[in-house]
Amino acid sequence: MNTILVTANGPLECRGEIEIVTAAGTVVAKETETWLCRCGQSANKPYCDGSHKTTGFRDTGAPAPAAQPTDTGRPEGVLRVTLRLNGPLRLDGRFEVRTPAAGLISPAGGHEGETPGSRSETSP
Repeated sequence: MNTILVTANGPLECRGEIEIVTAAGTVVAKETETWLCRCGQSANKPYCDGSHKTTGFRDTGAPAPAAQPTDTGRPEGVLRVTLRLNGPLRLDGRFEVRTPAAGLISPAGGHEGETPGSRSETSP
């Protein structure tokens, strides 16, 4: 099962079968475990480089209202992370979202949408 953990004041911890894809649809990486930037300040986007620790990024990862699952047509095991120029990551596929404080906030199923917790008071 693909799992995204929205860490408090830090990155998205992603585990499972993950594809990192350009906006044009080119697969640039395949991962089974990775940490994706939420603060927008990483010099190694989409990956976290720890910049959130020095830039004052604050976001508890508290859940927003859940979007309704949709069938994306993607294979069962793939979570596709699509890069956008100066924007949030787009997530497509089957995954569940968790936070340390709230536990499971979005059950597994077909999902698509913007990165959970990708906005904060320090985001542009």
